[in-house]
Amino acid sequence: MALGKVRAAGPATRSLTRFDSAQLLWLVISVVGLFPLAVLALLALIVLLVIFAMAGGSQMTSYAADSAEASESATRTNALIRLAGGDGRGAFDATQVPDQDLVAPIKAAAGKCNLLTPVIIAAQIDHASGFDAEREGPQGRKGLSQLTPEVFEEYGEDDDDSGEASVLDAEDSVHAHARYFCHLAREIRELLAERKAVGDQLTLTLMAWDIGLAGVEAQGGMPVLALGSYPFQIRGLFAEYTVDDDEPHADANASEPEPDVTASSGSEEQASDSIR
Repeated sequence: MALGKVRAAGPATRSLTRFDSAQLLWLVISVVGLFPLAVLALLALIVLLVIFAMAGGSQMTSYAADSAEASESATRTNALIRLAGGDGRGAFDATQVPDQDLVAPIKAAAGKCNLLTPVIIAAQIDHASGFDAEREGPQGRKGLSQLTPEVFEEYGEDDDDSGEASVLDAEDSVHAHARYFCHLAREIRELLAERKAVGDQLTLTLMAWDIGLAGVEAQGGMPVLALGSYPFQIRGLFAEYTVDDDEPHADANASEPEPDVTASSGSEEQASDSIR
């Protein structure tokens, strides 16, 4: 009986391990049918790799473009600053100050901080009052620099030793101007260090003089010098109070050259000899 079971299982086993022609044909058709799917999957993978590569490349390109754009923006800003009069660090032309008694106070006040120069002070005073020490403007502004009462109360002192600090006193006004300017310059330096504003220190300090520190921070600074802005107008006056190195300037205190006595005497002697 056991032998009969073995004999019966033999054909069944052979039928499982042996493919007939129909089965083989079906297997070939299945493989051929799956081949396009495999090709499509491979192509999809290649496309994805290309997309990732292009995305990385475009990102690097954008970084390079941002860097180039920032460099170009800085170049434009520097060009505008030069056109607007520079940084006010040229030689001070004191002869352009209408009241020569103000030259010494302006020079002394400009030493209160590194950013400030006599050219900057003179340009700001020119813009504010036209060097009218008794001028009174809106919001209680008075004096050469048109300082508000609050500003002068905090930064004004009796710098001319007259016994009283007065915004209408030219020397007191100039020194209060310098103290306030240097205060703004320090605050702007902190804003720049904390990246709360963008721009150069002088432009933002002048901007703060015009609209206040809160306004500078609220606007994020001035990345590019804006035409018509207060900083632009003040820079435009720098040339007026800067010595032009390309042209000779006579010293205001220099006396006229004395005549050549020797040459004159020689000419007179020659004239006498010819007469004789």
